[in-house]
Amino acid sequence: MGIEIIASSIEDWNTVSMKVFERLGYKRHPDIIYFTKRKNSDV
Repeated sequence: MGIEIIASSIEDWNTVSMKVFERLGYKRHPDIIYFTKRKNSDV
């Protein structure tokens, strides 16, 4: 299919998910910054 990168965005409080991805061989990238702009703060 040509897929070369699979990524996941995990919030900093979700340590259980981080451990799962680490066990699956995913590499953590602390230098990646994630930005959002939300129309409503409740979303």
